[in-house]
Amino acid sequence: MNELELYREKTISNLILPDYLGMGYFTFLDDGLREPTKSEDRKLIAINYFKCLAMEIGIPFRKLSFFLKDEIAGGIDDIKGNGHIHFLLSFFGLEKIITEYNFQNGLNDYFYITNTILKRLARISRAKGLSKVSRYNYLKHGQSGINYTAKVSKRKWSEKRNCFNDDIIFSGIDYYSRGLEKEINYKKQNDIFSTNLIELNNLAFEF
Repeated sequence: MNELELYREKTISNLILPDYLGMGYFTFLDDGLREPTKSEDRKLIAINYFKCLAMEIGIPFRKLSFFLKDEIAGGIDDIKGNGHIHFLLSFFGLEKIITEYNFQNGLNDYFYITNTILKRLARISRAKGLSKVSRYNYLKHGQSGINYTAKVSKRKWSEKRNCFNDDIIFSGIDYYSRGLEKEINYKKQNDIFSTNLIELNNLAFEF
């Protein structure tokens, strides 16, 4: 395995442990922010989105559990590459809000509060560009959503070489929030691989 493949395998081994509420990506309208050299700027903007989310829903930012990875559509060698951020948002840190919410209407209330969290993140992230924020669909995708977020290259047909090339799209910039690191370490130490929150999340796709 080369260095990138090792990175991908290690990232997947970490990311399969948390229980995810949502996933998606953030894009940027500013041409300058899409440049391959602006990876760190994109990461800081995305972190700020989650800081705003934590403030809106009333929890300390340090408790939010999320992962960010910067990618360059077209490959890192493409000077016109379209830089963007992929993310995963875990339930960890949100359980108190979700479980203490007054469930007078059962699952309807559960879907209301979790959808509210995702909708707020979507609204916040529109400050700098377009975004896609979706509930993590374990029933449909299983681990594939995690694999997709952790990808480091993309196979593309080369007319010049008359073959497929694996263009590197990972810029080298990723970010584990403090809450995510805590969740991963806790689950590794206690051999925990899932919770009933995944089952609740799955119900969103059964009706």
